Amino acid sequence: VGLKENVIIGQLIPAGTGLAKYRNVSVEATEEAKAERYPNRIFADDSAFSEADLSFVDFDSFSSDDFQPGTYN
Repeated sequence: VGLKENVIIGQLIPAGTGLAKYRNVSVEATEEAKAERYPNRIFADDSAFSEADLSFVDFDSFSSDDFQPGTYN
């Protein structure tokens, strides 16, 4: 924790101090914000998918050994 100057009392006070109700605020993103930030992701429970949804993937021959980030050949 650093220090910051308090101009009202003219002394240094610990930075990051504030009202307790603002310290542990958690904000959940809206579905619209998620879709905009992650356009190719599906936000659903695993139970929303069935085995038939993945039937087109040949998992026996699937390998990501040759994958290099940033290449889409």
